[in-house]
Amino acid sequence: WRVNLAKLHEQYPDKPIVVAEFGYPAIAGIAQGGIGEEAQAQALSAELTDILDAGTFMSGATVWCWADHPWAEDNWLRYLTTSPFGVVSRDRKSKKGYEALKTVLGRRPSLLLRRPDLNDLPALSLPEGYTLRVGVPEDAEGLASCLQKAFPEMTWTPENATNWLLTEPSVKTVFVIEHDTQIVATASARLLPEEFPGSGYIHWVGGDPEHRGKRLGYLASLATLQEFVRLGCQDAVLHTDDPRIPAIKVYLALGFRPDNWHATHPSRWGRLRHVLGERL
Repeated sequence: WRVNLAKLHEQYPDKPIVVAEFGYPAIAGIAQGGIGEEAQAQALSAELTDILDAGTFMSGATVWCWADHPWAEDNWLRYLTTSPFGVVSRDRKSKKGYEALKTVLGRRPSLLLRRPDLNDLPALSLPEGYTLRVGVPEDAEGLASCLQKAFPEMTWTPENATNWLLTEPSVKTVFVIEHDTQIVATASARLLPEEFPGSGYIHWVGGDPEHRGKRLGYLASLATLQEFVRLGCQDAVLHTDDPRIPAIKVYLALGFRPDNWHATHPSRWGRLRHVLGERL
Protein backbone atom coordinates (compact mmCIF):
# COMPACT_ATOMS: atom_id res chain seq x y z
CA TRP A 1 0.00 0.00 0.00
CA ARG A 2 2.64 2.51 1.02
CA VAL A 3 4.68 2.06 -2.18
CA ASN A 4 1.74 2.26 -4.57
CA LEU A 5 0.01 5.11 -2.77
CA ALA A 6 3.27 7.08 -2.87
CA LYS A 7 3.45 6.48 -6.64
CA LEU A 8 -0.14 7.61 -7.03
CA HIS A 9 0.64 10.75 -5.03
CA GLU A 10 3.55 11.50 -7.34
CA GLN A 11 1.18 11.39 -10.32
CA TYR A 12 -1.46 13.57 -8.61
CA PRO A 13 0.42 15.66 -6.01
CA ASP A 14 -2.44 18.14 -5.49
CA LYS A 15 -5.13 15.53 -4.92
CA PRO A 16 -6.16 13.94 -1.62
CA ILE A 17 -6.42 10.16 -1.81
CA VAL A 18 -9.05 7.85 -0.33
CA VAL A 19 -8.77 4.06 -0.53
CA ALA A 20 -12.29 3.06 -1.57
CA GLU A 21 -12.07 -0.59 -0.49
CA PHE A 22 -9.71 -2.83 1.40
CA GLY A 23 -10.55 -6.00 3.25
CA TYR A 24 -10.19 -9.73 3.82
CA PRO A 25 -12.72 -12.55 4.36
CA ALA A 26 -13.34 -14.50 7.55
CA ILE A 27 -15.98 -17.08 8.41
CA ALA A 28 -17.45 -16.00 11.75
CA GLY A 29 -16.49 -18.41 14.51
CA ILE A 30 -13.62 -20.02 12.55
CA ALA A 31 -10.36 -18.96 14.17
CA GLN A 32 -7.59 -20.49 12.07
CA GLY A 33 -6.96 -21.06 8.38
CA GLY A 34 -6.83 -18.89 5.30
CA ILE A 35 -10.40 -17.69 5.75
CA GLY A 36 -10.42 -17.63 9.55
CA GLU A 37 -10.79 -14.68 11.90
CA GLU A 38 -7.07 -14.62 12.82
CA ALA A 39 -6.04 -14.21 9.17
CA GLN A 40 -8.60 -11.44 8.66
CA ALA A 41 -7.37 -9.58 11.73
CA GLN A 42 -3.73 -9.79 10.60
CA ALA A 43 -4.54 -8.64 7.06
CA LEU A 44 -6.73 -5.73 8.10
CA SER A 45 -4.20 -4.58 10.69
CA ALA A 46 -1.34 -4.63 8.18
CA GLU A 47 -3.35 -2.95 5.42
CA LEU A 48 -4.79 -0.15 7.55
CA THR A 49 -1.39 0.57 9.09
CA ASP A 50 0.18 0.84 5.64
CA ILE A 51 -2.60 3.09 4.36
CA LEU A 52 -2.43 5.44 7.35
CA ASP A 53 1.37 5.58 7.23
CA ALA A 54 1.57 6.27 3.49
CA GLY A 55 1.61 10.04 3.98
CA THR A 56 -0.35 13.15 4.84
CA PHE A 57 -1.92 13.08 1.37
CA MET A 58 -4.13 10.22 2.59
CA SER A 59 -7.62 11.41 3.51
CA GLY A 60 -9.16 8.11 4.51
CA ALA A 61 -9.99 4.52 3.73
CA THR A 62 -13.11 2.36 3.65
CA VAL A 63 -12.90 -1.21 4.89
CA TRP A 64 -14.95 -3.74 2.91
CA CYS A 65 -17.06 -4.25 4.77
CA TRP A 66 -18.95 -3.56 7.97
CA ALA A 67 -21.15 -6.67 8.16
CA ASP A 68 -21.57 -10.03 6.43
CA HIS A 69 -24.46 -9.82 3.95
CA PRO A 70 -26.37 -12.09 1.52
CA TRP A 71 -24.90 -13.20 -1.80
CA ALA A 72 -26.50 -14.68 -4.87
CA GLU A 73 -26.53 -18.47 -4.90
CA ASP A 74 -23.80 -19.16 -7.44
CA ASN A 75 -20.18 -20.29 -7.38
CA TRP A 76 -18.60 -16.86 -6.98
CA LEU A 77 -16.79 -18.11 -3.87
CA ARG A 78 -17.31 -21.80 -3.11
CA TYR A 79 -21.11 -21.45 -3.18
CA LEU A 80 -21.18 -19.25 -0.10
CA THR A 81 -24.53 -17.47 0.16
CA THR A 82 -23.34 -14.96 2.76
CA SER A 83 -20.41 -12.61 2.19
CA PRO A 84 -17.66 -13.34 4.75
CA PHE A 85 -15.92 -9.97 4.29
CA GLY A 86 -17.63 -8.22 7.20
CA VAL A 87 -15.81 -7.32 10.39
CA VAL A 88 -19.03 -8.20 12.20
CA SER A 89 -21.19 -11.22 11.44
CA ARG A 90 -24.66 -11.27 9.93
CA ASP A 91 -26.11 -10.94 13.46
CA ARG A 92 -23.64 -8.11 14.26
CA LYS A 93 -21.26 -10.03 16.51
CA SER A 94 -17.71 -8.70 16.31
CA LYS A 95 -15.03 -10.75 14.59
CA LYS A 96 -11.34 -10.45 15.43
CA GLY A 97 -10.96 -8.13 12.42
CA TYR A 98 -13.19 -5.55 14.11
CA GLU A 99 -10.98 -5.53 17.19
CA ALA A 100 -7.87 -5.31 14.99
CA LEU A 101 -9.18 -2.15 13.32
CA LYS A 102 -9.94 -0.62 16.71
CA THR A 103 -6.43 -1.44 17.90
CA VAL A 104 -4.74 0.18 14.90
CA LEU A 105 -6.82 3.33 15.22
CA GLY A 106 -6.22 3.38 18.97
CA ARG A 107 -2.48 3.37 18.34
CA ARG A 108 -2.82 6.66 16.49
CA PRO A 109 -4.16 9.23 18.95
CA SER A 110 -4.50 12.83 17.88
CA LEU A 111 -1.39 14.97 17.69
CA LEU A 112 -0.74 17.24 20.67
CA LEU A 113 0.67 20.74 20.40
CA ARG A 114 1.72 22.94 23.30
CA ARG A 115 2.56 26.62 23.63
CA PRO A 116 5.11 26.51 26.46
CA ASP A 117 4.09 29.86 27.93
CA LEU A 118 1.61 32.66 27.44
CA ASN A 119 4.15 35.47 27.25
CA ASP A 120 4.47 37.98 24.43
CA LEU A 121 1.12 37.26 22.82
CA PRO A 122 0.57 39.35 19.68
CA ALA A 123 -2.08 42.04 19.56
CA LEU A 124 -5.48 41.02 18.30
CA SER A 125 -6.57 43.10 15.31
CA LEU A 126 -9.64 42.10 13.29
CA PRO A 127 -10.16 42.76 9.58
CA GLU A 128 -12.56 45.56 8.73
CA GLY A 129 -16.17 44.46 8.99
CA TYR A 130 -15.53 41.69 11.52
CA THR A 131 -16.22 41.76 15.27
CA LEU A 132 -15.18 39.45 18.10
CA ARG A 133 -17.38 38.75 21.10
CA VAL A 134 -18.21 36.09 23.68
CA GLY A 135 -20.83 33.57 22.66
CA VAL A 136 -24.18 33.39 24.46
CA PRO A 137 -26.92 30.72 24.55
CA GLU A 138 -28.80 32.45 21.73
CA ASP A 139 -25.82 31.73 19.44
CA ALA A 140 -26.49 27.97 19.32
CA GLU A 141 -27.93 28.00 15.81
CA GLY A 142 -25.26 30.32 14.41
CA LEU A 143 -22.47 28.30 16.02
CA ALA A 144 -23.87 25.05 14.66
CA SER A 145 -24.10 26.54 11.16
CA CYS A 146 -20.52 27.82 11.26
CA LEU A 147 -19.07 24.58 12.65
CA GLN A 148 -21.04 22.47 10.17
CA LYS A 149 -19.35 24.36 7.35
CA ALA A 150 -15.96 24.00 9.01
CA PHE A 151 -16.41 20.28 9.79
CA PRO A 152 -18.76 18.86 7.12
CA GLU A 153 -17.83 15.32 8.12
CA MET A 154 -19.75 15.85 11.38
CA THR A 155 -23.35 16.68 12.20
CA TRP A 156 -23.64 19.95 14.06
CA THR A 157 -27.02 20.96 15.48
CA PRO A 158 -28.00 23.79 17.82
CA GLU A 159 -28.41 21.13 20.53
CA ASN A 160 -24.85 19.91 19.99
CA ALA A 161 -23.49 23.46 20.07
CA THR A 162 -25.33 24.05 23.33
CA ASN A 163 -24.30 20.81 25.00
CA TRP A 164 -20.69 20.64 23.77
CA LEU A 165 -19.84 24.34 24.01
CA LEU A 166 -22.29 26.82 25.48
CA THR A 167 -23.30 24.85 28.60
CA GLU A 168 -20.37 22.41 28.92
CA PRO A 169 -18.83 23.13 32.37
CA SER A 170 -15.23 22.66 31.20
CA VAL A 171 -15.68 25.30 28.47
CA LYS A 172 -15.08 28.62 30.18
CA THR A 173 -15.50 30.99 27.23
CA VAL A 174 -16.78 30.57 23.68
CA PHE A 175 -15.51 33.22 21.28
CA VAL A 176 -17.30 34.04 18.04
CA ILE A 177 -16.32 36.26 15.15
CA GLU A 178 -19.20 37.87 13.28
CA HIS A 179 -19.59 39.40 9.84
CA ASP A 180 -22.90 41.02 8.89
CA THR A 181 -24.46 39.52 12.04
CA GLN A 182 -23.46 35.98 10.99
CA ILE A 183 -21.03 33.85 12.99
CA VAL A 184 -18.14 33.04 10.66
CA ALA A 185 -15.50 31.71 13.09
CA THR A 186 -15.22 30.39 16.62
CA ALA A 187 -12.83 28.97 19.20
CA SER A 188 -13.36 28.05 22.83
CA ALA A 189 -11.25 28.29 25.96
CA ARG A 190 -11.49 25.06 27.93
CA LEU A 191 -9.91 23.87 31.17
CA LEU A 192 -9.15 20.16 31.75
CA PRO A 193 -7.23 20.23 35.05
CA GLU A 194 -7.04 16.47 35.49
CA GLU A 195 -5.55 15.87 32.03
CA PHE A 196 -3.67 19.15 31.58
CA PRO A 197 -3.10 20.76 35.00
CA GLY A 198 -2.26 24.44 34.75
CA SER A 199 -2.89 24.55 31.00
CA GLY A 200 -5.56 26.11 28.86
CA TYR A 201 -7.04 23.86 26.18
CA ILE A 202 -8.06 25.39 22.83
CA HIS A 203 -11.31 23.72 21.81
CA TRP A 204 -13.26 23.53 18.52
CA VAL A 205 -11.57 26.09 16.30
CA GLY A 206 -13.55 26.50 13.10
CA GLY A 207 -14.31 29.01 10.40
CA ASP A 208 -16.68 29.45 7.48
CA PRO A 209 -14.75 28.51 4.29
CA GLU A 210 -16.33 31.45 2.48
CA HIS A 211 -14.23 33.77 4.67
CA ARG A 212 -10.95 31.94 4.11
CA GLY A 213 -7.93 34.22 3.91
CA LYS A 214 -9.03 36.54 6.74
CA ARG A 215 -6.98 34.64 9.37
CA LEU A 216 -10.13 34.13 11.44
CA GLY A 217 -8.99 30.80 12.91
CA TYR A 218 -5.76 32.47 13.99
CA LEU A 219 -7.63 35.39 15.57
CA ALA A 220 -10.21 33.24 17.37
CA SER A 221 -7.41 31.04 18.73
CA LEU A 222 -5.45 34.12 19.82
CA ALA A 223 -8.52 35.29 21.75
CA THR A 224 -8.49 32.01 23.69
CA LEU A 225 -4.80 32.42 24.50
CA GLN A 226 -5.48 35.88 25.91
CA GLU A 227 -8.36 34.39 27.89
CA PHE A 228 -6.03 31.76 29.36
CA VAL A 229 -3.85 34.58 30.68
CA ARG A 230 -6.90 36.03 32.43
CA LEU A 231 -7.74 32.57 33.83
CA GLY A 232 -4.22 32.21 35.28
CA CYS A 233 -3.03 29.39 33.02
CA GLN A 234 0.69 28.71 32.59
CA ASP A 235 0.61 27.45 29.01
CA ALA A 236 -1.80 26.19 26.34
CA VAL A 237 -2.41 22.87 24.59
CA LEU A 238 -4.60 21.51 21.82
CA HIS A 239 -5.24 18.35 19.84
CA THR A 240 -5.35 18.09 16.07
CA ASP A 241 -5.02 15.44 13.38
CA ASP A 242 -2.37 14.83 10.73
CA PRO A 243 -4.39 15.88 7.64
CA ARG A 244 -5.39 19.27 9.09
CA ILE A 245 -2.41 21.05 7.55
CA PRO A 246 -3.94 24.58 7.36
CA ALA A 247 -4.92 24.41 11.04
CA ILE A 248 -1.49 23.14 12.07
CA LYS A 249 0.13 26.06 10.23
CA VAL A 250 -2.07 28.44 12.24
CA TYR A 251 -1.09 26.84 15.54
CA LEU A 252 2.61 26.89 14.70
CA ALA A 253 2.28 30.59 13.82
CA LEU A 254 0.80 31.13 17.29
CA GLY A 255 3.86 29.61 18.96
CA PHE A 256 2.66 26.05 19.47
CA ARG A 257 5.13 23.20 19.08
CA PRO A 258 4.71 19.40 18.89
CA ASP A 259 4.42 17.64 22.24
CA ASN A 260 5.41 14.04 21.55
CA TRP A 261 3.65 12.21 24.34
CA HIS A 262 2.83 9.14 22.21
CA ALA A 263 5.22 6.73 20.49
CA THR A 264 3.67 7.37 17.05
CA HIS A 265 4.06 11.14 17.21
CA PRO A 266 7.73 11.67 16.21
CA SER A 267 7.42 9.68 13.00
CA ARG A 268 4.12 11.36 12.12
CA TRP A 269 5.61 14.82 12.62
CA GLY A 270 8.54 13.67 10.53
CA ARG A 271 6.18 12.93 7.63
CA LEU A 272 4.60 16.35 8.06
CA ARG A 273 7.92 18.13 7.57
CA HIS A 274 7.66 17.96 3.79
CA VAL A 275 4.57 20.20 3.89
CA LEU A 276 5.38 22.29 6.96
CA GLY A 277 9.08 22.80 6.24
CA GLU A 278 10.90 25.21 8.53
CA ARG A 279 7.77 25.87 10.58
CA LEU A 280 8.72 22.73 12.52
